[in-house]
Amino acid sequence: MDRCKGCNSSNLVKNGRTRHGKQRYKCKDCGSNYGEGDKRLKYGLDKRVRVIKMYLEGMGIRSIERLEGVSNP
Repeated sequence: MDRCKGCNSSNLVKNGRTRHGKQRYKCKDCGSNYGEGDKRLKYGLDKRVRVIKMYLEGMGIRSIERLEGVSNP
């Protein structure tokens, strides 16, 4: 791991292991945690901006989720 998936920072530290024995990392800049070999990607900047614009225009959260195929955790 050489870059944070959240903020693209290289300021990472080891943060324990998963129950399967893989190394976990924590970003000291944004605080996100993830495991070694985690290939999941977060939503791209273009999709984030589009969703925020929809929300600011008054569209409901569930409508945005349905139209953009994202989930509200």
